[in-house]
Amino acid sequence: MQLQAVIKSGTDPATPLTSKKFVSHATCHDSLALQEQEAYLIMGQTTDLWRVRSDYIYSLGKETFLMHWPAKGDTGRKDLLDQLEEFSEYLTTHGCKT
Repeated sequence: MQLQAVIKSGTDPATPLTSKKFVSHATCHDSLALQEQEAYLIMGQTTDLWRVRSDYIYSLGKETFLMHWPAKGDTGRKDLLDQLEEFSEYLTTHGCKT
């Protein structure tokens, strides 16, 4: 996947527009229903990062929060898009309390 934005920097010094590998258990691929060319909000635990050489691979597991990020032109989901953008801005500027 290509990162569009990094809302809250963490262990991985990844930057927008870099490609990252995301893995999941083989039996979970269908239930994730990820689509090419779509955007997603993905939040996970530090323990879901696998260090491989000088990079990280992201494991999508039971503790991973994954949500489809609506496109700007999706008028039926404008409220959700506005909320996600506010959430993103808040985390970018203030971080989280944990």
